[in-house]
Amino acid sequence: MRWIVVCLLVAAGFWFYSNQPRSGNDPGTSDALMQECMAKKRYAASRMGVTGAGAERDCAEQHNLYHEDGHWYSY
Repeated sequence: MRWIVVCLLVAAGFWFYSNQPRSGNDPGTSDALMQECMAKKRYAASRMGVTGAGAERDCAEQHNLYHEDGHWYSY
């Protein structure tokens, strides 16, 4: 009986741990962050009458991100 309780507790702990949201290097979050930042930079550049050519580089430096395999990741 004791082993059954131990196994159930281990299984519940594993289930709880595996279903936690992951933070940090999530490409979905980083991609959305970069899109929002680049849109703001390009809008600001268009309001000043200049091109927003460096928006991607500026946003990557600002948020400490790098581009790999089509997604943005944090260092």
